[in-house]
Amino acid sequence: GAFASIAYDSSKQMDVFKLIAGLLHLGNVCFTGDESADVDPKTTGALTKAAELLGMPKIKDCLVCRTLTTRGETTHVSRKPEEATRARDALTKAVYAKLFEYIVSTINTSIKGDATDDGKFIGLLDVYGFESFQVNTYEQLCINFANEKLQATFNQHVFAAEQELYASEGISWKSVAWPDNSACISLITQKERGVPPGLLHLLDEVGRLPKMADADYCARIHDAHAGHPCFPRPPPREVKTTFVVRHYAGDVTYAVVGFLDKNNDTVSKDLRELCSSSTVALLALIFAQDDEVSELSSAPKESSLREGSTGTPRVSSMGTPRASAMGTPRASTMGGATPRMSVAAASKGSKVYSSVGLKFHRQMNAMVGELNSTRCNFIRCIKPNYQMEPGVFDVHYTVTQLRHTGMLQCCDMLKHGYPTRIAYTEVRTRYDPILPTDITRMRLRERDFAAAILYAFEVPRDLYQLGDSRLFFCAGGVASLDEIRTCDMSVHGPRLVRRVRRWAVLRRYKRALSWSCMGNALLWLLRRVRAQAAWCFAYSVLRIYARGLRHVYRRAVSGGRAVVIQAAWRAHGPRKAFRSQAKAMFDARIAAKQAELEREAATSAQAIVRGMMKRRNYKAIVSAEAEAKLQKTKATVLQALFRGAQGRKERTRRLEQLLFELTPNAEVIQKWWRVVRGEKVLRKLRSVVDRYSEGHHALIRELSAMRAFYKELRDKAEAAGGGGGAPSPLSRGRKNSTGMKRFEMWISLKVGFPPETPGVIPAFAGQVVFSARSATLRKAGAYFSAFFCDPANVDKKDADGHYPVHRSWKHFEAILDYVRDGSCSLPTAYVPKTYDNRPPSTEEAELLEFVREAPSISAVSRLHL
Repeated sequence: GAFASIAYDSSKQMDVFKLIAGLLHLGNVCFTGDESADVDPKTTGALTKAAELLGMPKIKDCLVCRTLTTRGETTHVSRKPEEATRARDALTKAVYAKLFEYIVSTINTSIKGDATDDGKFIGLLDVYGFESFQVNTYEQLCINFANEKLQATFNQHVFAAEQELYASEGISWKSVAWPDNSACISLITQKERGVPPGLLHLLDEVGRLPKMADADYCARIHDAHAGHPCFPRPPPREVKTTFVVRHYAGDVTYAVVGFLDKNNDTVSKDLRELCSSSTVALLALIFAQDDEVSELSSAPKESSLREGSTGTPRVSSMGTPRASAMGTPRASTMGGATPRMSVAAASKGSKVYSSVGLKFHRQMNAMVGELNSTRCNFIRCIKPNYQMEPGVFDVHYTVTQLRHTGMLQCCDMLKHGYPTRIAYTEVRTRYDPILPTDITRMRLRERDFAAAILYAFEVPRDLYQLGDSRLFFCAGGVASLDEIRTCDMSVHGPRLVRRVRRWAVLRRYKRALSWSCMGNALLWLLRRVRAQAAWCFAYSVLRIYARGLRHVYRRAVSGGRAVVIQAAWRAHGPRKAFRSQAKAMFDARIAAKQAELEREAATSAQAIVRGMMKRRNYKAIVSAEAEAKLQKTKATVLQALFRGAQGRKERTRRLEQLLFELTPNAEVIQKWWRVVRGEKVLRKLRSVVDRYSEGHHALIRELSAMRAFYKELRDKAEAAGGGGGAPSPLSRGRKNSTGMKRFEMWISLKVGFPPETPGVIPAFAGQVVFSARSATLRKAGAYFSAFFCDPANVDKKDADGHYPVHRSWKHFEAILDYVRDGSCSLPTAYVPKTYDNRPPSTEEAELLEFVREAPSISAVSRLHL
């Protein structure tokens, strides 16, 4: 298999498989007990199998007990079940980490073969993507921190280094702002004086303290980094168990459960000695080599290597629970010095805390340093959808990834920057052989040669810029330069020579013009400086002359030189005597002042001593008075507390008594309030009744007038008919009603005029259906009596089973309700079907309209009118 391809010994292969199987069995071991741990009987078989595969017959004693050495005496102390579980996990991680490093080191050695290490290599780094799950723990923090460091490396190589190159080459460009994640990296790893330590360093500090829990670490980081832009506060319900970090790809919530245990990488001396004494040769060899390296690293002459490489051959573990390796020939600095230092210190008997986070931080710094020393090329992987389904492209999700990874800023830089650059020497080497000899004879410098070629082939100036050492092209601009190689020089050669010569002439002209302008500017500046210097000298001369030269000149010219000399000689003696006398007076004054100072010093010392004694006495008196006042205050406070308690009891008693007395009054108030509310409701009801009473009385008067009118018309009709003449329609209906076909008990009336009837008011057009008892309608008046007594109307129904009544349905519902009640009371539920916007009519007009709409009554009325 894979081991055989690198010529790995078969016995060592079996040792590797044994160790891996033993670790798997060891993971199944559980412990029971209260204060003293013991192996669970259910997992005794797993422990026996693990001890056999790992070659550790005393593994049980090392897991359930620990050795304590004090003053040369060794004591065995029993572990608790939790401590035994942590010891089992620490042993598993240590063995697996050493085995992993050994296997990768062996693979690197085999791949290298006899090749010499000349410092040149090609490395491929594949890292985990950014992780944000439903529950994120310590592993996700380490992985996302690695992504943050690599994103910063990407920004440094793509953005910062690119713009630094533009600045150093002296070309103009449009600056591009890229997302900077240095604040998030500082939040995780910062450790400077005056600022709170990062998340990983705080985790190490909490892990070193005894009896600390994950909740303590969560409280520490919330107190230290509150208000940090990359450390938003989680919801109040989760603030004690989670924290949020704002990464470059979004906010991630981490659960602190298990952080301290996963970060602890300390292995006790008992477990290391157990691994070194293993009967499996490979395991004993790995830990024996580790002890040798530890002794060398702890030597005083190599103490300066604590922050450097440990000499691990070409490989390192990333240090996370999901370990990965960077298989590059120069990855020896990835290991860091912390594991070696902890082993060396622990071998002397001291307990040193070793953490996964510190290892991981140093390994990441070493890896980033290795990347910065090389030429990096990046490949960005974008997921098309969140569900990981084929054939699905989520535009919003993809654009979010491009924005977070800085690809949009990369596109902006490619658009406004110059991604293609060619050295001037390469331009001359590539295009000099194919150009005409007249151009090569000009002996242009390399930068001038490139500029002349571009001018000769009329390459647009906005596609390139000339730097100090190389030629910069925009995206796609180098294609115009490649066209030169396919150009036919026999045709275009003379034109190219003319344009190159024209470029040279223009260049000399522009240079001469610039020099001339610069010379004129310098000459003007020189003249200005000289003029200012002349003016300054003249001004100083004038000031000197104004001060004293004129007076000296006049005295010298006036001829009084001998008098001046004599006066000066005569003044010399008195001036000397005055100086000596002044010196003596000055010395006497100084001596008097010194004596006065000494006298004042003695007085001050005495005053200080007396003041100190008085202050001491005063402090004693004040302290005694304060003590007495305190004792008095304590008694007063106790008395006040007692009186307050008694007063509160008395107040409670009075409140209860007052409540007992006021309870009947409350019932009286409730009864009075109900009466008030009832009277208010009664007033409202009375107002409503009064409002409808007026309409009710108006309707009663109208119906009474209608009944009297119909009765009068019926009497006139009977009188006009005579004794033996033809009966009237009204009387004929009653006479012939006996023995004829009767109406049913309930009938349905369709009241209204057909749509084609002329002269009908549009607001009351149409027909409305009403239901009523036939016996009731016979008593309603002349019109309904004639209608129900006429046998022709018995079967006169329409297609829907309704009896048609040809009159307006206005007020018909009110009349029908009046007939039904028989009590002449206005129905309260009456609501008009429509509302007439015309001006209100009088009762006489309404009555005349009702009479005109009744066919039979209107016919009789026309006979008598």
